[in-house]
Amino acid sequence: MASIKFIIKTKSATSTIYVRFKQSPIDLTAKTNWAINSKDWSSKKGKPNSPKSAELKQLDTDLQQLSLNLLAHYNKSVGKKTLNLQWLKDFINPPQIVNEIPNKVVDY
Repeated sequence: MASIKFIIKTKSATSTIYVRFKQSPIDLTAKTNWAINSKDWSSKKGKPNSPKSAELKQLDTDLQQLSLNLLAHYNKSVGKKTLNLQWLKDFINPPQIVNEIPNKVVDY
């Protein structure tokens, strides 16, 4: 069973939240797009301390949703894609598809 945990690595006013994905023998950690004051973070629970503000409640909901989506993405990817750090980073921040500019005139 895959394990997904959220961690912070610093004790500052704006600590970046990291996601750790672990499925033996895979152990990946990547930066998310969220930050939190370390005083509002529970290292034991891996989520905001009893969210009181609307902002912390929304962050808690977003992290739960990310966890569910990551697990679903893992289930779709296993056996089809290489599960490495780039796979996790691409899930968190999907690569932007660049629309190519046509370089030839339409055939008539």
